Amino acid sequence: MANSKWWSGITEAIDWGVRALWASVLWFAFSIAGAGILGVGPATASLAALTRNWARGKADEVRPFKVFWNTVRYDFWRTNGLAWILIGVIGFLVWDTHVSVAVKRGLLHLAFIPLGVIDVVVIAVSIYVFPLYAHRQMDSLWKYLRLAALACVLNPGRTLIMMAMLYVVLFVLGGVLPFLAVSALMYAMVRLSLAGFDRVERLATTQHPSEPPSK
Repeated sequence: MANSKWWSGITEAIDWGVRALWASVLWFAFSIAGAGILGVGPATASLAALTRNWARGKADEVRPFKVFWNTVRYDFWRTNGLAWILIGVIGFLVWDTHVSVAVKRGLLHLAFIPLGVIDVVVIAVSIYVFPLYAHRQMDSLWKYLRLAALACVLNPGRTLIMMAMLYVVLFVLGGVLPFLAVSALMYAMVRLSLAGFDRVERLATTQHPSEPPSK
């Protein structure tokens, strides 16, 4: 009996490892297929949608390639819009922060601290955007950014954990590990985000009880 449970645990871990590796390969392939700038948005949204199904216990009911392909077909420009907004804002703030550090004198150098704080806040909000896109359908990109900011503020503990995980994957893991960890990182972020979104939705329902939640 014990050996059976032990073997079942091993096979389940192998299944999840293969599933995560395949999802990471698809994310990379679809990102490259869009020449990066046109591919990373749909690929990341697809990965968020896929891992949301995993978090909901539907890992065996969805086909990863179909999820990626459908997202590219139907949500190509919307997902790219989100990605371009986030990349543009973060890139501009990082550049500003770099310039303020490079300047040794003057008021611009004093802007390093506030710009650095804004960088962190924007990155924290950005973490929620694609999990939120997979979770709810809304009629404007601005609503995704607004609710992502609200989720970030209402869930500081989860936000700090996700920021720490992102830092580890980007700056601590070396070699090929960050690539292999893409789907695992998204899965962890989606699981943490879902509870945060539930809290935001409860708050919205309390404030507007006559309005049904968005689909």
